Amino acid sequence: MEVADPLPEVQERRLVIAVDYGTTYTGVALAVVAGNSARQDDIIAIDSWGPGMANHEKIPSVISYSKAIGPEWGASVDKKSVAMVHTKLQLEVSSPSEELDLILQALEGMHDLDSDRIRDAGPLPAYTWKGPEAIVEDYLTRMLESLLRVERGFSKQMRRHMPVDIVVTIPAGWSYRAKNSIFRALSQAGFNRKRFPKLREMLLVSEPEAAAAYTARYFKELDPEFDDEIDDEFDDEQFLRKDECFVLCDAGGGTVDTISYQVKQLRPTFEITPVTKAIGYKCGSVFIDIAFKSWLREFVGEDNYLKLDPAQARDKITSFDREGERMRELMAAFNILKRKFEKGHQDMKMDFLTLPEPLHNLNLHNKVEGGQIIIT
Repeated sequence: MEVADPLPEVQERRLVIAVDYGTTYTGVALAVVAGNSARQDDIIAIDSWGPGMANHEKIPSVISYSKAIGPEWGASVDKKSVAMVHTKLQLEVSSPSEELDLILQALEGMHDLDSDRIRDAGPLPAYTWKGPEAIVEDYLTRMLESLLRVERGFSKQMRRHMPVDIVVTIPAGWSYRAKNSIFRALSQAGFNRKRFPKLREMLLVSEPEAAAAYTARYFKELDPEFDDEIDDEFDDEQFLRKDECFVLCDAGGGTVDTISYQVKQLRPTFEITPVTKAIGYKCGSVFIDIAFKSWLREFVGEDNYLKLDPAQARDKITSFDREGERMRELMAAFNILKRKFEKGHQDMKMDFLTLPEPLHNLNLHNKVEGGQIIIT
């Protein structure tokens, strides 16, 4: 008597939600997968965020409390609003010197606890008194509300009946306190069992590990018909060789993270293993912006600078980073120049940087002419 082959095991389908809350931009992707395998084509990057959000795959990691109707966030922040920026960096204070710096900033903003100056500041400001974790929670709350409203992949029926895993990318080397803060912010924002009844796990994965896995899988799964469209050194035969190692550098807005992997095997299953620990430092592109602001403050003088960015006025009662309308306009122009700058350039003479109103006609000691400056 012949024995029939056993029926193949039916693997349970599950919804995987990936959240990348960045210092400057945030992205979300989802995939419905069976078992532990998924192809790149299974991944859907969210690019529909609702009215006023410009509908890109990445949205700005900013939120504003300027309006009485509730916080504005992402790309929907009104140009006249004061925006809270770089909040992710404040979830992690990694050294005593950084803690001291935050204390000094707060004391400076509160005029060394001078009650008269705090009282004279008037009603509640256009920025918040909340801590970084609560600000991140508010941002993530609005992000999730937008996703549930416009994205079919988050249908109520799917959330009720399908197992869900949530994967969150974080900088390498983040402290337990920072990890706990982002975990609590996500949970309080709605990434929890109340919103996803069949939630199984919330996983925190270091950003360079996630980027390395994606990059390696991308080249592994690249169709041979497309090999001639990429450089030879990056095709799946040259780039991924058994037993060889590769280094991935994830240079983001807030942190720069690196990790090294070795390719253990390509077929029949794809396998890579780390050969170093993931490491990261606060040296991302946002620190170029911060240094530019510091330079500009000294270059045009305190009084002129505060005309550009009243949000940074000395009567502030918080140490949070924030940007007003004119400074956001200036930083957008600066970022265009920053991205065009190349090795070997001596200065940015290719384009002048024009200061916005009310400094658009400023002339200053042969340094600023007609509101235009050159960054050497």
